[in-house]
Amino acid sequence: GVNLDEDIRVWIVHTHEIHVNHHYHSQSLLTSALVYCDDYDKKIIDLFEYDISDRRTLSIFVEQKIFLNGIYQLLTFDKDDDLLIFVRFYNSRYESLLYHGHFLFSQQQSFQKCLNDIALQIKVSISPSTTFIVHQAVPTHNQTHQYELIKASSYDLSLNQVLDPCLSGVSIIIQIIDINQTNDDYPLTTVEDYFR
Repeated sequence: GVNLDEDIRVWIVHTHEIHVNHHYHSQSLLTSALVYCDDYDKKIIDLFEYDISDRRTLSIFVEQKIFLNGIYQLLTFDKDDDLLIFVRFYNSRYESLLYHGHFLFSQQQSFQKCLNDIALQIKVSISPSTTFIVHQAVPTHNQTHQYELIKASSYDLSLNQVLDPCLSGVSIIIQIIDINQTNDDYPLTTVEDYFR
């Protein structure tokens, strides 16, 4: 059988209202976030904060073991501090966008350290000539998401200072470029080119 403490981790998808500032006005937007569930004795309907009688789709994310350091295991997790982040990887050579998986990071960890850890996990070597281009999914007024560039000048800040909104379940796209290894046969494209 499944050991609920060792084999899986359940996250509830909640809809949150957030306030974002656009130039001269503030706007309320809805976005989804994951909330860790540590009470498996509750009924499903009791896990969701909102009234489910309006036939909303109830969604959960089941985190499973991954192959890490030679064994299958759940990522280590501090429920009071860690954020779960979904990562997609943009490969400019093939102009492809691939879902890579999820990561758990402390909100206090530097964003640059998070990027280095992701590169290590996806087996991309980094050097002083390596740069990252990162986009975060942000909600828009029509309840969809668009990807906005995270400025490289903020990479040394902590995760909770860089991500906006800073919620578990946020999605980022990473492009890793090594200037010394660019190939003239394959022109460098970016995520912006991919979305055009």
